[in-house]
Amino acid sequence: MSLLQKKLIFKKYRIVKLINKTKKTTVYEGINELTKEHVAMKCEKIGGEFDILESEAYTLLQLKSFGIPKLITYGKVSGYKVLIEELLGKTINFVFNQLINNKNKLNDIYLFALQCIDRLEFIHSKNIIHRDIKSFNCLIGRKDPNVIYLIDFGTSKKYKSSRTGKHIKYIYTNKISGSLRYISIHGNKGYEQSRRDDLESLGYMLIELSKKNLPWSKFENSETDLKKKFQKILELKCSISPKELSSGLPNQFAEYIKYCKNLEFEQEPNYNYLRNLFIEIIKTNIPLTNIKRFINLMQFSWMAKMKDNKNNGNSWKDSYFRLNILNKITKRKESSAKRLYKKIKSSIEKDKSKKEPNIRNDNSFKFNIKNINVFVRDLN
Repeated sequence: MSLLQKKLIFKKYRIVKLINKTKKTTVYEGINELTKEHVAMKCEKIGGEFDILESEAYTLLQLKSFGIPKLITYGKVSGYKVLIEELLGKTINFVFNQLINNKNKLNDIYLFALQCIDRLEFIHSKNIIHRDIKSFNCLIGRKDPNVIYLIDFGTSKKYKSSRTGKHIKYIYTNKISGSLRYISIHGNKGYEQSRRDDLESLGYMLIELSKKNLPWSKFENSETDLKKKFQKILELKCSISPKELSSGLPNQFAEYIKYCKNLEFEQEPNYNYLRNLFIEIIKTNIPLTNIKRFINLMQFSWMAKMKDNKNNGNSWKDSYFRLNILNKITKRKESSAKRLYKKIKSSIEKDKSKKEPNIRNDNSFKFNIKNINVFVRDLN
């Protein structure tokens, strides 16, 4: 990447530092030299093994919404594909390990679960499945750390045609898409994934955040043979019951996993039912009649810690938090909390039976652009 590090990309973006490097892509923090805005820059070598950035750019264009990173531009520079998007904060994995204590952890997980279900409901309403749900793909907002963002859509795909409404078929692909630790049982077996698999992966992630590990995590490091590792993890996933998997946690976790596992391949999940599982826990402690108290308590616990650090004159080493974000949080604080309040209140008032919710299937966005480079140039 030395060539890109020395260049002014798209005549205005410069690489500042490395954020993360994987087999698929390299992610940098960059800066717009004209506006001084910090951005995230994902780079992939042209003709590489995975070739996912163009697909991710297309997907982000269809998913412009709250809690989804904003695509700024995309193109090719010096033998690399470069996708520039909104710069976000730390991963949820880092936040839960570093910024919160055990006293507040479960309440944060309930709030986190509600936002993640919302994100997946929106993505699925656009006929898209994520296929790589994991804690490293969930980030807090840089401007508003009370908002959870879902990222990394390089392996996402359409599960249903926007034009015909025809669902993909349940076939054996012999390919595994996603993280082995969180992937659903069907995905682990090598079968085509659908909406139910995204939700099942989310369930495993929530349990891991709550208990710090999953029963099959021990095989990831102890087993060197890849086939044996896959087989052992799959066997344990199939044999362990939802109740045993979520032992020590509220019953709603087991109900969540059980529901996701029982969904049919083409069945539309009842997102409202899944939300209500966590709302049942939250509403016992937070009366919805007192909106001011509710809004204050619906902030993640790390918000208070960040405010304390600022008041004590401590600065974050990571450039994600170098801005005076709390000044911006004050302005946006109520908007994100009120959004969640209205969502929860509406969800509680709805019929809690297992009727299928009416998901808005908006097909108004016709993605017929042949040359993405020409299109995204206009975004600037």
